[in-house]
Amino acid sequence: MTDPSFPRKRSCTLSMFTIWIILGFWTRTTMVSATTVEERISAILDHLRTSQQTEAADRDVPFVSLCFAQSLDGKLAMFAEEESSSFTVTSSIKQTTSNLAISGASSLLLTHALRSSHEGILVGGRTMSTDNPRLSNRLWNSDRSQPRTIVLDPFLRHLRMLGEGRKARNIIVCCSDKVELPEHSHHDVTFLPCRTCYDGSLDLVDVLINLRRHHGIKSVMVEGGPTLLGRFMEAQLFDAAYITIAPVLFGPGLGISLTERFSLAGNEICYHKFDNDFCLVASRRK
Repeated sequence: MTDPSFPRKRSCTLSMFTIWIILGFWTRTTMVSATTVEERISAILDHLRTSQQTEAADRDVPFVSLCFAQSLDGKLAMFAEEESSSFTVTSSIKQTTSNLAISGASSLLLTHALRSSHEGILVGGRTMSTDNPRLSNRLWNSDRSQPRTIVLDPFLRHLRMLGEGRKARNIIVCCSDKVELPEHSHHDVTFLPCRTCYDGSLDLVDVLINLRRHHGIKSVMVEGGPTLLGRFMEAQLFDAAYITIAPVLFGPGLGISLTERFSLAGNEICYHKFDNDFCLVASRRK
């Protein structure tokens, strides 16, 4: 389901090779005016906050940013059973993990800075149960109030899998409006029933509307996993995207095709180089 608040984009096909040729050209032409990491991050945050104030004031859904790091071969997550024997696979379905050091320290600092500028950090239930992330800002002005963790878990399966070992606290769990909520309350969990699609997944537009309507959340950063990020891209439900591309190859795993799901046409594009990583910043033109 596509929300009219998010305008459609024109399609555009670019190969990853073409993208890297462009990035290489940008590198040669802009490194002269390079600034410190902190200055570049501050500039990114200033632009983000201006966009948030402009876009989120008069609509029913939060400002949505997509933020993820991927390898040169387009992988965001590796199959856990192939990555390391320390991962335990308890079903016949391959588990994946995105809790990997894909990008460098400066790119990680950018991620935490972006978290500090959003009211909610949204992930899928499988990402929560597999990686058990904290999803907090610990590196950039961490004395500020922390964003709420938002988990999409239609049937509460992943919440049950984590149990008391969950690292993220004070979370909002978006679940199906047809699921039976637990009898025993969780002191730091708020349940938010939402409509489901025909395949049992949550209706993303309804999720966003309910987050704004019932919790007053005006900005959300979607961090993973690959399936959820792909759904937001395909439905055009985002205002900005922060994509870090690291010069590493993963091989088998899950990823997102930037040529099929993400169009560069019709967007305001800029890039930043952090150590050996490229961060592509795309803002939706309205």
